[in-house]
Amino acid sequence: MLLSAIHVQEVGTADFYTLLNSSDNIVLLDVRVFEEYCESRLPGAIWAGKKAVLDSLLNELDKTATFFIYCDIGDRTKAVSRILKKEKVKHIVELEEGFIAWKRENFPIDKERFCEDE
Repeated sequence: MLLSAIHVQEVGTADFYTLLNSSDNIVLLDVRVFEEYCESRLPGAIWAGKKAVLDSLLNELDKTATFFIYCDIGDRTKAVSRILKKEKVKHIVELEEGFIAWKRENFPIDKERFCEDE
């Protein structure tokens, strides 16, 4: 029996942006705390900053998609990446220096505050 390899890439902001915008079947996960997500996020990001939320999402999302994940500086991204691998997600792209680098380098962000409550 052949096992499919899991492919994880850790990339900088420019490559993350390029891959995100050139991929068809994607899931973009923001794994920062809820308040940070509410203040600003990458356009189209889904909040998955708690394990219970991530678990629920994984029951609904297409695991054949390429999962793009980011946090503020990259630490939580690694933890979520490990969970995704255990859940048999095959393609994972991690934002190397997180949302802080993304903002610093002036990539697009969504600043519309729409969260009322977790």
